[in-house]
Amino acid sequence: MIACCLQLRLQIKYLKEYPAFDYLIFRSNYANGEKFASLAWRDPVVGVSFRKHRDNAMKSGDRFSAALICDCVLWDIEIRKAADFQREKVVGQFSREYQIPMAKLELVLKEMDNFRASEPNQLPLVYYNPPIFCMLLMFFLSFFFEQTFGLYARRNW
Repeated sequence: MIACCLQLRLQIKYLKEYPAFDYLIFRSNYANGEKFASLAWRDPVVGVSFRKHRDNAMKSGDRFSAALICDCVLWDIEIRKAADFQREKVVGQFSREYQIPMAKLELVLKEMDNFRASEPNQLPLVYYNPPIFCMLLMFFLSFFFEQTFGLYARRNW
């Protein structure tokens, strides 16, 4: 089960120690020699949605929620033009934490990137928390995700 993953347990431990943060990117992904880089969403809408998906991914092992929060972290890095992060290493961290094959996670993230590129505001999917078109998009991506990871991927670990 996902709760057994040592790296995810470490993430949870640090989030308990630093409750003001929403996610931590560990030192191997950060160039300034710090233990980790922290993310805290200032926008309350994205913060609530991000934490909802983060908690769902951590508690239930929902890979789609894990992909959503990974997409949001990558979007934040891109917007801030944070050169000290490497996309592959950040995706690798999520891949290890949630036990998602990296190639499959990259495939889902590419679909999310394509959606964002087609939107005028180019925001990550966690921003679109309840509008109906977002629900339809989430349904499409869930279908795509299950086709990518297998029919019972979201339930069977």
